[in-house]
Amino acid sequence: MGGMTKTGADYVWFENEFPDIAEAYCFTLVRGLSPAEVVSRLEGRPEVPLRA
Repeated sequence: MGGMTKTGADYVWFENEFPDIAEAYCFTLVRGLSPAEVVSRLEGRPEVPLRA
């Protein structure tokens, strides 16, 4: 992956192409954390998957 760093400006296309989704959802890009750590830091709670 080299030294390339992305910023919010790199994802403006998403809001332009999908304004309804962009207004209704928040995408959080995470690196270096396990899924459990992400849920904990976002003060979420684990849920049982809809399908196993």
